[in-house]
Amino acid sequence: MKIKSIIISAVFIMLASACAPKGNPEYDAALNSLEKIIVEYENFVKKEQFCMSDSLKLIQEVTPQMTAMNQKLEQFNASKEEPSADQKARYMALAQRMSAALQALSTKQPAGC
Repeated sequence: MKIKSIIISAVFIMLASACAPKGNPEYDAALNSLEKIIVEYENFVKKEQFCMSDSLKLIQEVTPQMTAMNQKLEQFNASKEEPSADQKARYMALAQRMSAALQALSTKQPAGC
């Protein structure tokens, strides 16, 4: 009997999540873009050594992407369309990852290249 109630609960949870609002797919695309930028920073931070020119190159590559993404997110805010709970949670997780990557980067010094 207990297994049956667990199965029913699991099915209910799956149905509820399938019926939950998914949010704007364009917001998901913006979050995907943000995650790509964060991965670039995370990979950069993993380097043992880097030159100042490497850091400048990263900034030059990422700045246009960040600008475009910020403009897209501002459009979403202006439209008053709320992101879904999953999208909000993903954004917060990405913001924490970006913060951690930037904090790790701030502790590194460029090598003498």
